[in-house]
Amino acid sequence: MMSSQVIAIAGTQRGGKGTLAAILATLSLALDSGLNTQYFTAGVDVYPFSCNLISALKYPEKDADGADKLVARDLLKFLKGLDASEPYSHKTYFL
Repeated sequence: MMSSQVIAIAGTQRGGKGTLAAILATLSLALDSGLNTQYFTAGVDVYPFSCNLISALKYPEKDADGADKLVARDLLKFLKGLDASEPYSHKTYFL
């Protein structure tokens, strides 16, 4: 499953999505030390695995809703950058 091009993790709030992502990222990094893990999340959760974490903590001057909107903007900007890339040119991303 982890060798697929796109994997989506979805579920209810506090349902373990972040925990599952952390486990998968840790296992994937063990298999590929060049893995670039990008993690975008609403709120202020902190995850105990190596990643580039984009959360509301990046925007301490904003209220929760304002910070979450900026995180969503950051994610959209990141995805648009990937969309403009050549197919299969980013083989080491875990998003």
